[in-house]
Amino acid sequence: KFKLGLFENDRYPQMDKLSQVVGCPPHRLLALKAARKSLVMLKNDGLLPLNDSKVKTIGVIGPNADNIRGQLGDWIINTFEPNKPYQPRENVTTILDGMKQRFKNGKVLYAKGCGIDPGEEANMEEAINVAKTSDVVVLVIGDRKYYVGERKSSA
Repeated sequence: KFKLGLFENDRYPQMDKLSQVVGCPPHRLLALKAARKSLVMLKNDGLLPLNDSKVKTIGVIGPNADNIRGQLGDWIINTFEPNKPYQPRENVTTILDGMKQRFKNGKVLYAKGCGIDPGEEANMEEAINVAKTSDVVVLVIGDRKYYVGERKSSA
């Protein structure tokens, strides 16, 4: 390692270069391409893609529909500055954000609904009302970081 010069550089990140590379347009484009190629459709009975002329009101329901941490997963924890442990809000498009951006001519209703943990049912009535008044519902559930990982997953 000494001969290779591995101990000559402190290996601290170069913040000026970091801000030019992380989140740069080519990387964002590559991430979008990877996301599009990784989607899997199990069954489509003609509902998708959603048709703007048929779908006027979309209900987005679920505790992770507008949750940055739920969107990015537990891999982001402690990867950023202290007291700012997650991606900046402007870097993340949640499911709710995406639906609002895509369906500008229609109505996008949102309700958190129940939570993920047992007993988190305070917002159920609102979710039921959103579902009843929507043409389609996008349900965004999931889990929390506390439920996955070493000695936590029951799967």
